[in-house]
Amino acid sequence: AQFRDFPIRIDTKAATAAWPTGVGATNKIGHGLANITPPRTDVAGGSGSPAVREAWLDGTWVYPLPLDPSKLSLGKHTWTLGITDVAGNGNKVTFTFNVTTSFGDIDSLLTRNATTLGADTTAALKASLAAAKAKADSGDAAGAVAGLEAFVSQVRSTVSNATLRDLLATDGQEVVRQQRGLPAPAVDGLG
Repeated sequence: AQFRDFPIRIDTKAATAAWPTGVGATNKIGHGLANITPPRTDVAGGSGSPAVREAWLDGTWVYPLPLDPSKLSLGKHTWTLGITDVAGNGNKVTFTFNVTTSFGDIDSLLTRNATTLGADTTAALKASLAAAKAKADSGDAAGAVAGLEAFVSQVRSTVSNATLRDLLATDGQEVVRQQRGLPAPAVDGLG
């Protein structure tokens, strides 16, 4: 035959991304959470190899991956990922989430930044935080608030790194608000 037929598959479906397991259910991310890299998927029969090419955090271009929650302020944020697959199909996936904090998050931040803080400072701050948490766990909200306020004062007087000092003090003050039972600012449009 003078002519041959060749079947050619055409991928018309764009790849996508999702929150890792445990994050997407509430769209709340703890400040002390480790770096986040969302799993990327291509539809069955797609060309495969989905990759993040660009990313924007709150409308500003950022290095694509990973997302480090400890670098964000508490509150609502939007993270948009530009994803492509091997066929060149592009897709933008936007995650709108709320960064929160807790005793556990502050403890994780102390652990992650132990090298910057130094062993003695880290141990002293962890001891103060643990004492405040013990008060909270026993139902002594006033004692927990006093312990957290002492923790914040200790952070301000012992942590020389300004960024880390502000991060720990802000988180401590947010947990004080929680212990006082004051309502959190309303955050809508998560997803």
